[in-house]
Amino acid sequence: MSLFTSNINFRFPWRPYQKRVLDNLDLYLKDRQLHIVAPPGSGKTVLGLEVVKRLNTPALILAPTITIRNQWAERLNVDFLNNEPFPHIAFDIKQPDKLTISTYQGLHAAFKDNAEKLIGDLRKQGIKNLVVDECHHLKNEWWKTLFHIQEKLDLQIIALTATPPFDVSGTEWQRYHQLCGEVDAEINVAELVAENNLCPHQDYIYLSMPTDDENIEITRFHSEVNDFIDGLKINFTFRDWIQNHPFLQEPEQHLEAIYEIPDYFSALLIVNEFFNGSVPLGTVEIIGGDIKELPTMDEEWLQLFLNQALFKDDYFLQFEKKATFKSIIKNLKKIGAIERKKVALLEPENINKKLRLSSSKLNSITTIVEQEWQTLQDDLRMVILTDYIRKEEMPTSEMSVKNQEKIGVVPIFERLRKRFPIEVDLGILTGSLVIIPKVSLELFERIIVEKGLEVSNLSTKILPHSVDYLQVEISGELRTKIVELITELFTQGGITVLVGTKSLLGEGWDAPAVNSLVLATFVGSYVLSNQMRGRAIRTQKGNPNKTANIWHLVCLDPTDKYGGHDFRILKRRFKAFHGVSFAQSPMIENGMNRFLLPPFPIHKNTMDNINNKMLIHANNRERLRLDWEKALGNGVLMVEEIKVPIVRQKSYKNIKSNLTKTLERGFYLDLEAIFEAIKKQHLVSIILSVITYILLPNWAIWGLISILLLSNYLLYQVTIDYKVVFNL
Repeated sequence: MSLFTSNINFRFPWRPYQKRVLDNLDLYLKDRQLHIVAPPGSGKTVLGLEVVKRLNTPALILAPTITIRNQWAERLNVDFLNNEPFPHIAFDIKQPDKLTISTYQGLHAAFKDNAEKLIGDLRKQGIKNLVVDECHHLKNEWWKTLFHIQEKLDLQIIALTATPPFDVSGTEWQRYHQLCGEVDAEINVAELVAENNLCPHQDYIYLSMPTDDENIEITRFHSEVNDFIDGLKINFTFRDWIQNHPFLQEPEQHLEAIYEIPDYFSALLIVNEFFNGSVPLGTVEIIGGDIKELPTMDEEWLQLFLNQALFKDDYFLQFEKKATFKSIIKNLKKIGAIERKKVALLEPENINKKLRLSSSKLNSITTIVEQEWQTLQDDLRMVILTDYIRKEEMPTSEMSVKNQEKIGVVPIFERLRKRFPIEVDLGILTGSLVIIPKVSLELFERIIVEKGLEVSNLSTKILPHSVDYLQVEISGELRTKIVELITELFTQGGITVLVGTKSLLGEGWDAPAVNSLVLATFVGSYVLSNQMRGRAIRTQKGNPNKTANIWHLVCLDPTDKYGGHDFRILKRRFKAFHGVSFAQSPMIENGMNRFLLPPFPIHKNTMDNINNKMLIHANNRERLRLDWEKALGNGVLMVEEIKVPIVRQKSYKNIKSNLTKTLERGFYLDLEAIFEAIKKQHLVSIILSVITYILLPNWAIWGLISILLLSNYLLYQVTIDYKVVFNL
């Protein structure tokens, strides 16, 4: 059953990487799964439409939001149909057609309502292909719907994503991989910049320290943790429980259990050595370690130990009704180090929240806006994305204006409004709050007319505390068009700094004019943070010299030698980001090493130097363009590996006691070192044998030496075999 007629074609030339995918389409679809990974702005939508067109059989296209769903229809209409109507398209999944474009939520709702009818309707339309766009953040029940539909209709899968969800659990990754299959084609950022399909861009980090009030709470928590550890030192009952653990007393009888949780066994050894000053004979060797290499106990090892001991280890749980056990739990709760049956000595949620929501970030945003405005002036098109609106923070009169102490859309707007009363034209765009500059009202009305809408439907009111800004009442026809209208006002310069929520503008929002992006948001996942970056790195028609700066805000924990939770989240983000390094001979790298940061811990003076370095670097946009040109010639370097999540099986059962898996942190059997040592010993044996033969030409002695040499040689060969097996 044909879907497209022969006169429907893509109206523009294919980009080289798009053509490469299309030329290999038959090869990729041999397993009936096409999986394409490409950054935002690379033309995944038109590529997906072309694949559907070439297959020329009815298809169901699923998108994560209504905005992205509408973009599929728009691209089909403009780029393939030249605005001619397409006779067989539907947006209501309950009334499908040959080409149905819907959302995952819409599909799931229809499935829950009447699964049999839904499958019957799709079968009646002859649906053969399923296009899944950005299917990386779906709810669990939605996956069940997808798999059921795919199985019942035997659908071919076309999967498109900007970033595979590498940071999910092993089970979630397995589910994603099962639907989408192996990645068939991956289009990297460097290639897109080289072909002028993405603009030269750079990520920057801007650091801050907690405020005095925030720092008091953070310091107090770590002090209380130290007091807790000191209390355990004199808790002789608890120390006896540790020392008498069966893993330590009778390790050979518990090998299977030990190999199931080797990290806990390591923590048990380390904690016992710290509290009791001893390591039972033969225990370290079980996991291939050396007592001299036993790590020093710290909060991370203690946290690992307590999580298992207090909630999962049957040996310790036999004491849970004892006063000593209860007091440990009580003390942890008292200092805020237990959350939902999980010990958190390093990064408790209350401290993490302090860092994420630190009002110091408001000062960071103000500094960044000032820097970018001085550089770009009226050409500035900045977007600031955050998580909360905080409408309650909006002043109700001039007298109620106060200092803002929370991160959110309204506090950011208010801080900037007071700091830049004339220079910057601010705006707010959220699902429930829209604000524009009063001086831009005439331009806004003109845009409304150009979009074919009635100006009479526009209602505005002056902010009670500022005559320079208007709140736009969004109702009726304007409600569905407000994002498009404000985006156009922003593009034309009626707004130069737009503050909004990541939920509305973070994914699928198309505003190529953005040349500066501030991520005042707390998302740590590869997928969502990369989607937000995608708002800035797109090229803009008519602006061939566009460059983009992307700013990441971090509040450091001065008590943490690694920078704290906020910085750890940022490091995780950056594994999925590629950019130009700060080196004299720049390369395109992922990870944070490209910034050449000094070692941690970082104190305030060092922090200020880092921030100044970032501001100076960001100011020179022409150098950014030249750095990309140089870096494209120098190559792309994957500095920090992104590991594919795995589903843990009972893999430790069959491991021999002297051949263990490397622990994530701690000690391990170094087969490479052993190989080198035996190799050297083998050579030394040959030399000693020759010398002995010369000095003692006795055939009996030579015979014994030959036997020793032969046995050593055999050991050498066995080690070579191990080297091959372990791929050393």
